[in-house]
Amino acid sequence: MCSITRTSDLAALLQITRLIIWDEVPMQHKYCFGAVDRVLNNVCNAVGGYHFGNIPLVFGGDFARILPIVANGN
Repeated sequence: MCSITRTSDLAALLQITRLIIWDEVPMQHKYCFGAVDRVLNNVCNAVGGYHFGNIPLVFGGDFARILPIVANGN
């Protein structure tokens, strides 16, 4: 969880945001999505089934270059 308070300037900017473009998503750790989701829901006062504070996100990146992970593979 990030330390962005609801009364900060960054929170005010996030509240008026209409679209977030997130590039290089395949390179992010899976916990990043949960952290961003919790912060945006907290800042935007989104309750009840909303994701990312009800702000649309566009995920970008080269999804074709992701190598599969095989458990116990060599």
